[in-house]
Amino acid sequence: MFSMELTVTNSNDISTALTLTETSLDVQLGTSAPPTQRSSRFSLRSKTGSTTQIPIRNVVSATFSVDSVGVSYVSRKCPKSRFSLDHISGSLSEDDAQRAKQWCDAVMAAAYQGRSPPKKLKILVNPHGGPVCS
Repeated sequence: MFSMELTVTNSNDISTALTLTETSLDVQLGTSAPPTQRSSRFSLRSKTGSTTQIPIRNVVSATFSVDSVGVSYVSRKCPKSRFSLDHISGSLSEDDAQRAKQWCDAVMAAAYQGRSPPKKLKILVNPHGGPVCS
């Protein structure tokens, strides 16, 4: 079974494990991180000790920049609610940068399975434009 893990720590020194499997992205918050794992910073709004399993088809993007990682995905708060876009982001130490880039590339490859990711679109809305006339 395929599994790829990236462990980061948030500002409260809580270790967060992001595990990519063949079918899901698992986000698990743990307890305080050991001193060797405190170099990376990550933010996630969830309860300590909880695990969130995100189906890989719900992952929209996994991005890496020089010192940060961001993962966007759609989820439901409860089974009958609408989907909402959620985002996890955080900064990394230089030691984790290469592994984090490989992890993000693997997440995108698994999420899009050979198809090209969606294009970026920017929409500008003029709040002072007024009504549209024919």
